[in-house]
Amino acid sequence: MISHIDCLNIVIEYLEEDKVTLHSWLLVNRLWCRISVKILWRNIWKFKRINFTQVIGTLITCLPNESKDFLINNGVSLIPTSKPPLFNYASFFKVLKISSLLISDYSLYNSTKNLENHLIIQEILKMFMKQITSLKIMDLCLDPNYYNKFNCTNLINFPEAKDCLKNLSELSCSSHFNSNFFLQLSKICYNIESLDIVVEKVISNGLKDLIFSQNNLKSLSFARYFYVDEFDSDLNDYITTSNTLTKLDFLGISSTTFITTKIIFPNLKILKFTDCHLPENGIIEFLVNNGKNLEELMLNICNDSLNLTIAKYCSNLKSLYTQFSNHGIEILKMVFINCQRLEFIITHLCEGTYLGVKDLLEIVANYSPKDFHKLELHCHWDVKLGSKDLEPFFIGWKDPYYIDFRIRSELGIRDGLELGIIQDRF
Repeated sequence: MISHIDCLNIVIEYLEEDKVTLHSWLLVNRLWCRISVKILWRNIWKFKRINFTQVIGTLITCLPNESKDFLINNGVSLIPTSKPPLFNYASFFKVLKISSLLISDYSLYNSTKNLENHLIIQEILKMFMKQITSLKIMDLCLDPNYYNKFNCTNLINFPEAKDCLKNLSELSCSSHFNSNFFLQLSKICYNIESLDIVVEKVISNGLKDLIFSQNNLKSLSFARYFYVDEFDSDLNDYITTSNTLTKLDFLGISSTTFITTKIIFPNLKILKFTDCHLPENGIIEFLVNNGKNLEELMLNICNDSLNLTIAKYCSNLKSLYTQFSNHGIEILKMVFINCQRLEFIITHLCEGTYLGVKDLLEIVANYSPKDFHKLELHCHWDVKLGSKDLEPFFIGWKDPYYIDFRIRSELGIRDGLELGIIQDRF
């Protein structure tokens, strides 16, 4: 039989994204307060308008006495010596975003206190490794200089790290970390499901060991913010042999040779390429072989042959990001007719290059499937888009279905949409 405490836990868990309600429940009684605090601090980083300096201050009050004594003996000032807080907030963490520890006033901006800040961060990390019983998500993405200054990867050397990190399911990191850090992590973490990597120059053998050692890796993302000719051949080989991947996401990555293979990815649902140099024939053949399973596709390419392939072979898409040429009106129509599960499209507008706004909106209004409810247009600076261009679309939109309509423009929208058509009708 389920207890009233279990019921309360279920209700409060359901509202974990509602910060205002959770805060109001802090005042009900001790039980409600304890459950709400536990959920609020599980992922404190996700809430907007969080003062991270205050978060660090609270964490310092949670430090064990031996850590406080160590800091005081090493000249760190402003360490509270009063009784500990009502809750051990550090033990509630399930998400650790180390970059947020480093952007507070305690760490980066006061160069005269670098040694003090380094010691504080190390003691907080040690506390996390001791008191977090099972960390789920860890984000290590930030400028390499900050991590080197504060030696954040040292957390792997704390004896308790093995227990704290063994159930890690999501990891975001930069490839610049010492290879040995990733090698040690690969001996602890075997069940990471989502791995996001910012590629800096090379991918070390230690990082590759971490990737290869996972039992059930589902999501793999690589982002490179400067052009490099080759993507690691070992990772290309790994991707072609993995049968667990459901998501592949590449930004600024070239020579992804797995695209040119005839391998079938039985579980792949999401495929994203942004600012990547893709061989036309390779990506077309890949979609012929794997398009039926895809639910989300991002290519950011203007190619009629490719869009025709999407229309023919990607019938289960729910989300599509592509570009339609000024000759692509019939292809867009085919996409809507053949992809009856489609809910969301992102595309571009550019005078003389891409499909015109009038034709595009007419096709969306007349041919989009019943579940389609979101359209996002990225407008080039030369696109003249005003309220008169949009009014027929909204007047003719198929009630009672709503549409989430978004426009991103380099210069704003002509006429400013002062008439408020979108606001008034929807």
